Amino acid sequence: LYAGLCEENYTRIMQDLGLYSFVPARPYNVVIYKDAHEYHKKTGQPEWSGGAAYGNALLLFEGEALKATIGHEMTHLVFNEFMGLSQSAGLRWLNEGVAVYEESRSNQASAVFYDDRVRNAVAPNPIPFSQMINLVPQSESQRNVDRWYAQAGSVAGFMIRQGGSFSFSIFLGKLRDGAPVDKALEDTYGGLWKNLSDLEKAWKLEVQR
Repeated sequence: LYAGLCEENYTRIMQDLGLYSFVPARPYNVVIYKDAHEYHKKTGQPEWSGGAAYGNALLLFEGEALKATIGHEMTHLVFNEFMGLSQSAGLRWLNEGVAVYEESRSNQASAVFYDDRVRNAVAPNPIPFSQMINLVPQSESQRNVDRWYAQAGSVAGFMIRQGGSFSFSIFLGKLRDGAPVDKALEDTYGGLWKNLSDLEKAWKLEVQR
Protein backbone atom coordinates (compact mmCIF):
# COMPACT_ATOMS: atom_id res chain seq x y z
CA LEU A 1 0.00 0.00 0.00
CA TYR A 2 2.64 2.55 1.07
CA ALA A 3 5.01 1.62 -1.73
CA GLY A 4 2.21 2.17 -4.25
CA LEU A 5 1.26 5.51 -2.70
CA CYS A 6 4.87 6.68 -2.73
CA GLU A 7 5.37 5.61 -6.35
CA GLU A 8 2.17 7.34 -7.40
CA ASN A 9 3.19 10.58 -5.67
CA TYR A 10 6.76 10.44 -6.95
CA THR A 11 5.62 9.97 -10.56
CA ARG A 12 3.12 12.83 -10.36
CA ILE A 13 5.62 15.20 -8.69
CA MET A 14 8.22 14.52 -11.40
CA GLN A 15 5.62 15.13 -14.12
CA ASP A 16 4.20 18.30 -12.55
CA LEU A 17 7.64 19.82 -11.94
CA GLY A 18 8.92 18.66 -15.34
CA LEU A 19 11.93 16.90 -13.80
CA TYR A 20 11.96 14.01 -16.26
CA SER A 21 15.73 13.79 -16.56
CA PHE A 22 16.45 14.15 -12.84
CA VAL A 23 17.28 10.94 -11.00
CA PRO A 24 17.75 10.98 -7.21
CA ALA A 25 21.21 9.85 -6.11
CA ARG A 26 19.79 7.10 -3.89
CA PRO A 27 16.38 5.55 -3.33
CA TYR A 28 14.29 7.38 -0.75
CA ASN A 29 13.63 5.57 2.52
CA VAL A 30 10.15 5.70 4.00
CA VAL A 31 9.69 5.08 7.73
CA ILE A 32 6.10 4.80 8.96
CA TYR A 33 5.46 4.79 12.71
CA LYS A 34 2.34 3.20 14.11
CA ASP A 35 0.95 6.43 15.56
CA ALA A 36 1.72 10.05 16.36
CA HIS A 37 3.01 9.19 19.83
CA GLU A 38 5.65 6.77 18.53
CA TYR A 39 6.60 9.18 15.73
CA HIS A 40 7.20 12.11 18.11
CA LYS A 41 8.98 9.96 20.67
CA LYS A 42 11.40 8.34 18.21
CA THR A 43 12.07 11.28 15.90
CA GLY A 44 12.10 14.12 18.41
CA GLN A 45 9.97 16.15 15.99
CA PRO A 46 7.86 18.92 17.57
CA GLU A 47 4.30 18.21 18.64
CA TRP A 48 2.71 19.94 15.62
CA SER A 49 4.75 17.97 13.09
CA GLY A 50 2.73 15.58 10.92
CA GLY A 51 5.73 14.18 9.07
CA ALA A 52 9.22 15.13 8.00
CA ALA A 53 11.60 14.95 5.06
CA TYR A 54 15.00 14.24 6.55
CA GLY A 55 18.06 13.67 4.37
CA ASN A 56 16.74 11.18 1.83
CA ALA A 57 14.10 9.71 4.15
CA LEU A 58 10.43 10.36 4.80
CA LEU A 59 9.37 10.01 8.44
CA LEU A 60 5.61 9.48 8.72
CA PHE A 61 2.98 7.91 10.94
CA GLU A 62 -0.29 6.07 10.49
CA GLY A 63 -3.37 8.27 10.48
CA GLU A 64 -5.89 9.97 8.28
CA ALA A 65 -3.44 12.66 7.19
CA LEU A 66 -0.89 10.13 5.89
CA LYS A 67 -1.76 10.48 2.19
CA ALA A 68 -1.54 14.27 2.32
CA THR A 69 1.71 14.15 4.27
CA ILE A 70 3.36 11.78 1.76
CA GLY A 71 2.44 14.20 -1.05
CA HIS A 72 3.81 17.21 0.85
CA GLU A 73 7.00 15.75 2.31
CA MET A 74 8.02 13.79 -0.78
CA THR A 75 7.91 17.04 -2.75
CA HIS A 76 10.40 18.50 -0.27
CA LEU A 77 12.73 15.51 -0.79
CA VAL A 78 12.67 15.95 -4.57
CA PHE A 79 12.91 19.76 -4.47
CA ASN A 80 15.74 19.78 -1.92
CA GLU A 81 17.81 17.25 -3.83
CA PHE A 82 17.22 18.83 -7.24
CA MET A 83 18.03 22.34 -6.00
CA GLY A 84 21.05 21.18 -4.02
CA LEU A 85 23.11 23.47 -1.85
CA SER A 86 22.22 26.57 -3.83
CA GLN A 87 18.76 26.57 -2.30
CA SER A 88 18.54 29.64 -0.14
CA ALA A 89 16.08 30.71 2.52
CA GLY A 90 14.82 33.11 -0.17
CA LEU A 91 13.34 30.13 -2.04
CA ARG A 92 11.51 28.65 0.91
CA TRP A 93 8.26 30.13 -0.48
CA LEU A 94 8.72 28.08 -3.64
CA ASN A 95 9.74 24.92 -1.79
CA GLU A 96 6.67 25.12 0.45
CA GLY A 97 4.51 26.28 -2.44
CA VAL A 98 5.18 23.23 -4.60
CA ALA A 99 4.82 20.97 -1.52
CA VAL A 100 1.37 22.43 -0.72
CA TYR A 101 0.36 22.19 -4.40
CA GLU A 102 1.40 18.53 -4.59
CA GLU A 103 -0.26 17.78 -1.25
CA SER A 104 -3.54 19.11 -2.61
CA ARG A 105 -3.02 17.13 -5.83
CA SER A 106 -2.54 13.92 -3.83
CA ASN A 107 -5.47 14.25 -1.49
CA GLN A 108 -9.03 15.49 -1.97
CA ALA A 109 -9.40 16.69 1.62
CA SER A 110 -6.28 18.87 1.27
CA ALA A 111 -7.50 20.22 -2.06
CA VAL A 112 -10.78 21.28 -0.47
CA PHE A 113 -9.00 22.76 2.58
CA TYR A 114 -6.55 24.86 0.54
CA ASP A 115 -9.16 25.95 -2.01
CA ASP A 116 -11.24 27.20 0.88
CA ARG A 117 -8.27 29.01 2.46
CA VAL A 118 -7.38 30.69 -0.84
CA ARG A 119 -10.97 31.77 -1.46
CA ASN A 120 -11.70 33.04 2.05
CA ALA A 121 -8.35 34.11 3.50
CA VAL A 122 -6.04 34.85 0.57
CA ALA A 123 -8.13 36.26 -2.29
CA PRO A 124 -9.75 39.04 -0.19
CA ASN A 125 -6.36 40.11 1.18
CA PRO A 126 -3.35 38.65 -0.68
CA ILE A 127 0.08 38.89 0.92
CA PRO A 128 2.25 41.16 -1.28
CA PHE A 129 4.80 38.98 -3.08
CA SER A 130 7.66 41.06 -1.68
CA GLN A 131 6.49 39.91 1.78
CA MET A 132 5.59 36.39 0.71
CA ILE A 133 9.14 35.63 -0.39
CA ASN A 134 10.80 37.30 2.59
CA LEU A 135 8.52 36.88 5.59
CA VAL A 136 8.62 33.12 5.69
CA PRO A 137 7.13 31.37 8.74
CA GLN A 138 9.93 30.04 10.91
CA SER A 139 8.37 26.61 11.18
CA GLU A 140 5.47 24.64 9.81
CA SER A 141 3.66 24.83 13.15
CA GLN A 142 1.27 27.35 11.64
CA ARG A 143 0.64 25.36 8.47
CA ASN A 144 -3.01 24.64 9.16
CA VAL A 145 -3.96 28.17 10.03
CA ASP A 146 -1.54 30.24 8.03
CA ARG A 147 -2.66 31.76 4.77
CA TRP A 148 0.99 32.08 3.77
CA TYR A 149 1.06 28.36 2.94
CA ALA A 150 -2.23 28.54 1.06
CA GLN A 151 -0.96 31.49 -0.98
CA ALA A 152 2.44 29.93 -1.73
CA GLY A 153 0.68 26.75 -2.90
CA SER A 154 -1.72 28.75 -5.05
CA VAL A 155 1.13 30.67 -6.71
CA ALA A 156 3.16 27.52 -7.42
CA GLY A 157 0.12 25.78 -8.89
CA PHE A 158 -0.69 28.83 -11.01
CA MET A 159 2.85 28.86 -12.46
CA ILE A 160 2.77 25.13 -13.25
CA ARG A 161 -0.68 25.29 -14.89
CA GLN A 162 -0.16 28.53 -16.82
CA GLY A 163 3.43 28.06 -17.91
CA GLY A 164 3.57 24.27 -18.16
CA SER A 165 5.74 21.69 -16.42
CA PHE A 166 8.63 21.90 -18.88
CA SER A 167 9.01 25.65 -18.34
CA PHE A 168 8.75 25.18 -14.60
CA SER A 169 11.70 22.78 -14.67
CA ILE A 170 13.74 25.34 -16.63
CA PHE A 171 12.78 28.00 -14.08
CA LEU A 172 13.94 25.75 -11.20
CA GLY A 173 17.19 25.00 -13.05
CA LYS A 174 17.96 28.71 -13.45
CA LEU A 175 17.30 29.31 -9.74
CA ARG A 176 19.51 26.34 -8.88
CA ASP A 177 22.28 27.88 -10.98
CA GLY A 178 22.04 31.08 -8.95
CA ALA A 179 19.80 33.36 -11.02
CA PRO A 180 17.69 35.87 -9.04
CA VAL A 181 13.93 35.15 -9.21
CA ASP A 182 13.16 38.05 -11.61
CA LYS A 183 15.92 37.01 -14.03
CA ALA A 184 14.84 33.35 -13.90
CA LEU A 185 11.24 34.42 -14.58
CA GLU A 186 12.17 36.64 -17.53
CA ASP A 187 14.50 34.07 -19.09
CA THR A 188 11.91 31.31 -18.74
CA TYR A 189 8.54 33.00 -19.13
CA GLY A 190 9.39 36.26 -20.93
CA GLY A 191 6.19 36.09 -22.96
CA LEU A 192 4.04 35.62 -19.87
CA TRP A 193 5.76 37.30 -16.93
CA LYS A 194 8.99 39.30 -16.98
CA ASN A 195 9.34 39.55 -13.21
CA LEU A 196 7.69 38.81 -9.87
CA SER A 197 5.47 41.85 -10.19
CA ASP A 198 4.03 40.56 -13.52
CA LEU A 199 3.47 37.14 -11.96
CA GLU A 200 1.75 38.73 -8.95
CA LYS A 201 -0.67 40.71 -11.17
CA ALA A 202 -1.54 37.67 -13.30
CA TRP A 203 -2.02 35.40 -10.27
CA LYS A 204 -4.23 37.98 -8.51
CA LEU A 205 -6.48 38.22 -11.57
CA GLU A 206 -7.06 34.48 -11.34
CA VAL A 207 -7.71 34.18 -7.60
CA GLN A 208 -9.83 37.33 -7.36
CA ARG A 209 -12.09 36.79 -10.34
